[in-house]
Amino acid sequence: MSSNVAKRADRKFLSDSDLRRAAIRIGPNREVAWSEMIRLYEPKVSQAISRTLIRLGRKPQGHLIEDLVEATWVRIAAKSCRLLRVWNPTQGALGVFLAGIGRYQTRNSSRLWARRKEVKLEEAELRSLADRPDSRLSPEEVAQLMEAEVKVQAWEADLGLLERRVWEIRKEGASSRTIGLFLGRDHKTVCAILLRLQMGLRQILVGQES
Repeated sequence: MSSNVAKRADRKFLSDSDLRRAAIRIGPNREVAWSEMIRLYEPKVSQAISRTLIRLGRKPQGHLIEDLVEATWVRIAAKSCRLLRVWNPTQGALGVFLAGIGRYQTRNSSRLWARRKEVKLEEAELRSLADRPDSRLSPEEVAQLMEAEVKVQAWEADLGLLERRVWEIRKEGASSRTIGLFLGRDHKTVCAILLRLQMGLRQILVGQES
């Protein structure tokens, strides 16, 4: 028996289309289908992520790959398995399609990491400016800056779980559509949350200036 025949015999579903169909439908076979899909294709997804990390100049560390693999499956399952629903069997195998999602997730996460590093450098530079003896900021302005920072931190601590995740990703430079894809939320919901966050932050800053 060839290896390909052995693999087909070991499958719980006759085809990728059957597997996809069971995974997106609510029923007794859904959990089985997801377990089977992960068993069959997680190695391919993991390999695609590892190779993408190398191309991006990042070391493919085990814990990083695990996090990206998990994020990939979350993306695949988001919005009632929207990505699985749009997969077209005539345009490529399911494993290749899922590996492509893993590559996209890796590239997207890499952009967020880069933006997060920029934000941290900007924050460090701002603090350094305020702490310099030759700073152009007056002592009163430095005190106001520090007070505003404390107020913003308190405001962030009071945010709900979803609002905090949206805010954290937004600070990393992500667009509203990218946030929606990352969290599995529709664009309208993300925009409404961002508007509330902007209004809340504006109230803090306006109060600081008065």
